[in-house]
Amino acid sequence: MTGLPNRVAIQEWATWQLKGGAENGYPVWVVLAEVDSFGEINEKWGREAGHTVLKDFTKVMKEKLRSSDMCGRVSDGKFCFIMTHLSNSGIATAIDRCRCPFAEHQFTFGGKIVTATASFGAIRFDPAPAPDFASLVRDAGKALYSAKQAGGNQCRIVSAHKPAWDSQENSP
Repeated sequence: MTGLPNRVAIQEWATWQLKGGAENGYPVWVVLAEVDSFGEINEKWGREAGHTVLKDFTKVMKEKLRSSDMCGRVSDGKFCFIMTHLSNSGIATAIDRCRCPFAEHQFTFGGKIVTATASFGAIRFDPAPAPDFASLVRDAGKALYSAKQAGGNQCRIVSAHKPAWDSQENSP
């Protein structure tokens, strides 16, 4: 439906990027994004409305992400990005280039104007022995959950080498 790679393709791409980051000394980010209240949109306006929201979210991602970034859909309203060569402020800027235009987009369902937002959780892997991709996804998921618990339409950014996953946050 979105035309994006699936979880398996993302995992394969991430494995190569993590290995490349470890060998060549550049940071790799694993970012999870989820459309806020996606279940409610489906329930209130129907699955077709949910599909419209997902397609528009995908369109924003394709327009705003760099061509070297990989984005895939990993579940109903959840997406995973693999991004490289970005600092903490660079990842925050990249996420906001996606987050803000999506939050401003208006949908019309049942004669009503509806908006949707997305939350993001990002974890940075700095050059070292490449970690397990699944553990990075788990930690990015914790950061995403923190952003959603804080009200949504936010991002939380953490570093993998820090002992506490929430030791470094960024909330636009």
